[in-house]
Amino acid sequence: MEIYPDEILVSALARRANTGDKRIKPSIKRLFGFGHKKASVDLPSSIGMLTANKVFTMSNEQLIQDHTLYPLFHLFITDAQATKVFIAMIDDRGSAVHLTAGIMASVVRHKQSLKLCPGCLRDDYTVYGEPFWHLNHQLPGMLVCPKHLHRLISNCSTCGEELTVITESSLPLCPSHCRNGHDLAAQVEKVHDDKVHILSCGITRLYELGRTGALNHRKFHQVYQQRLKQLGLCSSKGRVEQAKVSQLFRRCYSSNLLNSIGVPAPSGLDSWLACVLRAPRRSFHPLLHMLVILCLWDDVKSFFVDYKNVGNYETTGYRKGTRMKSPNINNKPRVDWIKRDKQVAHCINEAILEIRSAPGKPRRLTICRIGRHIGQLALLERHLDKLPICRALLHRNLETVVQHQKNKIDWAFDSLILSGNVLSEWRILREAAMRKYASTDVVSYLQQKLKLNIEQASIAS
Repeated sequence: MEIYPDEILVSALARRANTGDKRIKPSIKRLFGFGHKKASVDLPSSIGMLTANKVFTMSNEQLIQDHTLYPLFHLFITDAQATKVFIAMIDDRGSAVHLTAGIMASVVRHKQSLKLCPGCLRDDYTVYGEPFWHLNHQLPGMLVCPKHLHRLISNCSTCGEELTVITESSLPLCPSHCRNGHDLAAQVEKVHDDKVHILSCGITRLYELGRTGALNHRKFHQVYQQRLKQLGLCSSKGRVEQAKVSQLFRRCYSSNLLNSIGVPAPSGLDSWLACVLRAPRRSFHPLLHMLVILCLWDDVKSFFVDYKNVGNYETTGYRKGTRMKSPNINNKPRVDWIKRDKQVAHCINEAILEIRSAPGKPRRLTICRIGRHIGQLALLERHLDKLPICRALLHRNLETVVQHQKNKIDWAFDSLILSGNVLSEWRILREAAMRKYASTDVVSYLQQKLKLNIEQASIAS
């Protein structure tokens, strides 16, 4: 199935689910392999099951990078967090996605309702023959369409009817009319507030920069500090005048604007604004960073100019070059990564053999389990890019959920045969401690093994 440009994944799922069987439970089961799935708008999970079931022709990475909000959230979390979020989005771990990305602990109100632009609604009918939910309209803080400058709507302006409610039993298509028959394409409202336009364009620009990988979250604090010093809001030693910054923020944004995007007004020395401007100790919602950027700079373009200049000074490069040439300085690397790679690879190989040969039910081979087994979890999570042998060894041996379930079925099969029990699907699932199938491949694999066992039994008799 084709996904349109700028279409968010939940929209493509809704279009696919509404073809053929109109009942939502069978449709969701056909897409994901099981019938109890609530699709998330921003960072959906179980994407690996969609590609495994051949729902879309794109790869996991293409779906995540081009049709979810992952590039935006990736900008403001560490590399380790980004990797965990990426893997959780592929697997069936929806709660882990939002927990790791910092959305659940954020002060920003998280809304599941979808928004549309009346102008884009008409354009989609003309170009594609049907409307769809645009990814750009679902970015946090978006109030107007960057293309048409129309106010985005999530409720019918005539009757107040909510357009979407995403639950386990609904995957809403993008409507052309509300339930009471009012034409949504005619509900055009121009927005004349420049601050709203700048905010919408800014969050779009940040999303585009996230897709290109042009920003590094580690430099944000330095850029903020430099700008605050230019504005006279930070001392030379890095002490921020939080009260003055808070006054500047209140002058920039009205309470009505903050309320409309779901952000509380900062108050006190320990407000979210003060925490964002301090040295980073945890991740913050992208919308909070966007508000800080537009408060300190006129637009994202000005911020990006300062971002590229921070730390790029000729004197610093000169000193570093001179230091490297000094005969009195030991320029050898602190860690011999080639030697470390071989040592850790040997430990990983032994750990894999021990985990696989352990008695009882098979345990899934993951980076977390192997890292804890050898006591090198932090090394594998943070520096795997410097360990090519370890990376290749893990790539060959790590198990997906589907592979792990097949291994558990094999083990349960042999265990039941040894105990003399009659083989049946429910006994195998109970023995393997499986409550649900990860994919239709697992279902066919189990049925094929049962069929083969029946054929062998009939030949033996």
